[in-house]
Amino acid sequence: MIASAFEVVLALVATYGVVVLLCVFVLEGALIGKLIPTRTLFVATVLAVGTDLVAFLPVVVAAVVGATLGQVLLFVSVRRFGVDPTESRVVPVTTDRVDDAGDWLDRWGLPAVAVS
Repeated sequence: MIASAFEVVLALVATYGVVVLLCVFVLEGALIGKLIPTRTLFVATVLAVGTDLVAFLPVVVAAVVGATLGQVLLFVSVRRFGVDPTESRVVPVTTDRVDDAGDWLDRWGLPAVAVS
């Protein structure tokens, strides 16, 4: 299933360009559980465009901006609108996992956020 989703997204990127890549990375940034292997998609897109800087730069910008926008959307939805991603049936997260993440962040602080 993941392989077929990857092939569909790669075909969409080939047809519509970096706009699709931007949308995929927004979803990747916003979703707790990842649906498609975006890193593989990024590498495949980079290999497809080649070494030309003019073609490579929009791919990198779309990936970075998309993932950042997705994370911002997730943050705003939790902070402003009270959305609790742990209550989603689509992405099951147990309270033990949430507690483990909290302990990890308490122990390592800001460097843990940067590494994750």
